Amino acid sequence: MRHAREDDHDDEPDEPPRSNTDELARLSEAVSIAPITLFTHDRDLRYTWVVNPVLGLTVQEIVGHTDAELLPPEAAAIVTSIKQRVLDSGTAERQLVRFDSQPTAVCYDVTVQPLYDGEGLVCGLTCATMDVTRQCAAEAALASHIAALRRQAKLIDSAHDAIIVRQLDGVILSWNVGAERTYGYANAKATGRVARDLLATRFPIPLSSIEATLLSTGSWEGELRHRHQDGSERVVHSRWVVEPVADGAPLVLEINRDVTAAVTAAAERRQTESRLSLALDTARMFVWEWKPQSDELYWSPEYTRILGPVPFDGTHKSFRATLHPDDAPRILETARRAFANGGRVTSTYRVRRHDGRMISLESCAELRTDANGQTSVVGVARDVTDRHEANAAMQDLSARLLTSQDEERRRVARELHDNSAQQLAAIQMNLSAIRARVRSATPELRQLVDDTAALADSCFNEIRTLSHLLHPPVLEELGLAGAVRDYADGFAARSGIRVDLEIDASLARLAQHVELALFRVLQESLANVHRHSGSRTASIRLTTAPTGVVLEIEDSGRGLPRREMMSAPLGVGIAGMAERLAHIGGRLDLGPGRAGGTLVTAFVPRIERHTT
Repeated sequence: MRHAREDDHDDEPDEPPRSNTDELARLSEAVSIAPITLFTHDRDLRYTWVVNPVLGLTVQEIVGHTDAELLPPEAAAIVTSIKQRVLDSGTAERQLVRFDSQPTAVCYDVTVQPLYDGEGLVCGLTCATMDVTRQCAAEAALASHIAALRRQAKLIDSAHDAIIVRQLDGVILSWNVGAERTYGYANAKATGRVARDLLATRFPIPLSSIEATLLSTGSWEGELRHRHQDGSERVVHSRWVVEPVADGAPLVLEINRDVTAAVTAAAERRQTESRLSLALDTARMFVWEWKPQSDELYWSPEYTRILGPVPFDGTHKSFRATLHPDDAPRILETARRAFANGGRVTSTYRVRRHDGRMISLESCAELRTDANGQTSVVGVARDVTDRHEANAAMQDLSARLLTSQDEERRRVARELHDNSAQQLAAIQMNLSAIRARVRSATPELRQLVDDTAALADSCFNEIRTLSHLLHPPVLEELGLAGAVRDYADGFAARSGIRVDLEIDASLARLAQHVELALFRVLQESLANVHRHSGSRTASIRLTTAPTGVVLEIEDSGRGLPRREMMSAPLGVGIAGMAERLAHIGGRLDLGPGRAGGTLVTAFVPRIERHTT
């Protein structure tokens, strides 16, 4: 059974303030560079896509195969069972999988989610695995350690920390089990040795200063670096306490907690954060999170490097103050849709830099609910100003090319009218004179003259028609309304298609480039009616709207196939019409007609012609 997808999100109260670790986790979640293997399966559970392959295999060796063909039988059976359940149920699963059949036991954190097609049906799987063998081993060792501690007879030996009792000069008197685990030395080998010599202690400040503090305050606390018996370094959080002894020199109780893993993890987090920051900065991106309940807004430091030191008080409200006024309502509507529908939302908007310059950002965001039920919007934004400026330059170039094209059409039309047409008119007159002088000639000669005259007449009409199609002079003389009437009449006469015409009587003259754009839409649309629709009728409606002018061309034929409408090269057909209108702030819509066929609707803002 193929299952449809279901999403459910709940709004919950705010979570408590997060730590730096939480912020790093959120940053890593948004832009992950963790050593994780990603792959997808089809419904036959064959690999279709792999990132970061494991087991010494290449992508080419994995794609197209199943787990049964790649893994040992026991391991293949385990993961295939999980994947088949997700494929059958449509419900994601996450499991910790242990493979004991490997040379050494391996643990993987496996997440399997259904992959949906355009109809919302399960068409495969998307999976992520991470090798967590070390974590599992650490957890097993910790469990074993805890069990051992419970069996200890003495409280001091049940402690996880290394507990050392020594003299002021450092000679070790007692060395617990925790110390044996931390440093590798048995109690018998450590007792009687000087601690700082045995462990090759590296102090953060001179030992004399530490001892002075210890004797004056009774305690000292700090981070030390010790050497394990195997030569490796251990970082410990150390606390020294002076214990007075009656009738004797005081002793020092030294409690050392091994924080090597934590210090190493912190260093790795700092390195990861630095890499993430570099990647984001290089890509001119930043990560952000918004909590609508409190209006709290977080963004990564890269935001400041993109926008400069803009005023910000940690709320979404202060960010909205930097938005372009035309974009602010749309951004709020995008956020509302994200909460209402879930899923991922992409939007582009303009924000004001600290120097007042507007830049364009493209943001991809989605709704997230954490383990505490706290809902927030998490996203990644990048600076796309350069791309938008390049697009604007391209659009400007396209507009100038269209203008040049129209100018060339006007020039060619003028040449045809003023030169070629006039020369053909002279030929017609000469042929008329010849016809009058060959009345007594043979019938064959008279027929030849008549045929030549007919050809000249046809050529003259074709040139005149072509000249008007390239640039109808009536468009400049009578305006759009007159040109539409003239062209509709000519089209009906040439094609035999009946044209119903409706023009708003209140339509005033528009700017020349607006009239020309609408006229080109009319030409292309009627040509499509003639070539593709099979309709014997067409209707043209030219009306005014409160904010602009609407031109509709409708037929009752079979309509234009979508692939044919959208495959025309730039400047020709549907794409050319849409581009012309876009350059003047208009738009082009295509859809089914009221009685079948196709309806082409062109809208342009009202830009009337200025007269002097």
